[in-house]
Amino acid sequence: MRNSIVIVLAAAVMAALPPAGVSAATASDTLSWGRCPEDVTGAGLECATLGVPLDYRDPGGKTIEIVVSRLAGTEPDKRRGVLLTNSGGPGGAGLAFPAVLRDLGLPRSVLDSYDVIGMDPRGVGHSTPVTCGLKPEQLASNIPKFARNAADVAAQAEYVAGIAERSCSTARRAPVAGTPPSRGC
Repeated sequence: MRNSIVIVLAAAVMAALPPAGVSAATASDTLSWGRCPEDVTGAGLECATLGVPLDYRDPGGKTIEIVVSRLAGTEPDKRRGVLLTNSGGPGGAGLAFPAVLRDLGLPRSVLDSYDVIGMDPRGVGHSTPVTCGLKPEQLASNIPKFARNAADVAAQAEYVAGIAERSCSTARRAPVAGTPPSRGC
């Protein structure tokens, strides 16, 4: 597994290389890097908050925050750019992912030459949450309660339908949180 991760990352790095003669802008040009939230572990990680449009179809409209992390390249004179990672999901937080990749054996040449960037995608982790207007206890689990009889099934179905109706019809962020074509609730 370790070798396949390194092969995939090597391919991603090669694909991310800028064309000859083109200098890549750095994330540090626009972000203020600092301490990561306490629950984000990984030696050497720095974090920043990036404002992005809530709806990319309306780039001048309401914004939300995406929290990103950086494992800065160790050899600034060898700098080639950034390597953006996504830990997968759906719904997976990824601020610690650059440190996880380093610990899994990311090649020294990558660690020297690239800032490895992680993120908590829209609505996940430390980024602006998508709650669909639900209370924390309503978000606690996607596993339904054990139904002992038909009445329990009917009661749970009514409860879930009520949450879906209320949250998906009133939440402003849900339609822009999903990946097209799903688009939210």
